[in-house]
Amino acid sequence: MLLLFYQLNMQRVKHFFCAKMLKKILSLEMLKLEQHELDDLAILTSGGRIFSPKSDFVFKNIFSNEEVVTGFLKAILDIPHEEYSKIEFSNTFLNKRRRDGKYSILDLVITTKSGHKIDVEIQRAKLSDFEKRVAYYTSRLVSDQLDNNEQYDKLCRCIVIFILDHDFFTDKPERCFTKLRLRDEEGKDFTDIMEVNILELPKVKKNHAENPLYDWADFFNAKTEDDLNKIAGKSKPINRAIFGLKKLSADDDFKSEYEFWLKNEREKYLYEKTGFLEGVAQGEIKAVINLMKETNWSLEKSMQVLKIDDVYKDEIKTQLKNMYGNS
Repeated sequence: MLLLFYQLNMQRVKHFFCAKMLKKILSLEMLKLEQHELDDLAILTSGGRIFSPKSDFVFKNIFSNEEVVTGFLKAILDIPHEEYSKIEFSNTFLNKRRRDGKYSILDLVITTKSGHKIDVEIQRAKLSDFEKRVAYYTSRLVSDQLDNNEQYDKLCRCIVIFILDHDFFTDKPERCFTKLRLRDEEGKDFTDIMEVNILELPKVKKNHAENPLYDWADFFNAKTEDDLNKIAGKSKPINRAIFGLKKLSADDDFKSEYEFWLKNEREKYLYEKTGFLEGVAQGEIKAVINLMKETNWSLEKSMQVLKIDDVYKDEIKTQLKNMYGNS
């Protein structure tokens, strides 16, 4: 279905602006996707290749195990360990609050014994709006707890963990783990109701000090069976995660499911990208026409001043003809 939407959208975009530009940009995006696929779709072979634990699809399967997720949370959070004596895997859907509201799906949400909400997200691509996404996820975890008649004292602590496959805090090259809370100007906690934890995987050194958190980073960064074997025995939860990953990597049925998921993700990405590029093209064309109106400059000069690609030229001429005729 997504492929059909993409094909229909391509036809609509072709009528709007030169498909040459669209294909050129999308080809660059496809190279990025194909590189991720080479990293992710790594099946067990004689070379000991494995699926990447950093793939959403693989991550959700491995961390659906209670022992694995509990071991990981104990390594990264400072809440009492008895909280994990009873955990539940919660609904990962952030439902829309109004008809035209935003609908989001989280990677993994856990509720602890006392009702603490913990959201674990794995993020591979760099996002320009990452900070706003963090704020949105955290605030929704808090606000979704109460019904209309419930009091604020019913709110439980909400913690979001982001596992990043890229550097975020570029001014802190040596710090791979950062904890964020609401604090006053003097650094005193205002409330612990909202907490954000960010683990930057590329910053974790291969020869690091003994630390359970770094061991989990090694698990996420693993590319081969040999990489996994180096951290085997660090803890029972890590052993369980390694076992689960090796089992998935050798499962032909899971391989088929993964390839189907990957295909859908690719088609969804391209469908969304065509819509974005159409908006870019609209803005470029509108800017040229407005400049021509304001200055009486020629089409060529206006495009040169605005540094607009020549592939838009024919479409601009068509729009000008529709607006003003042949004059």
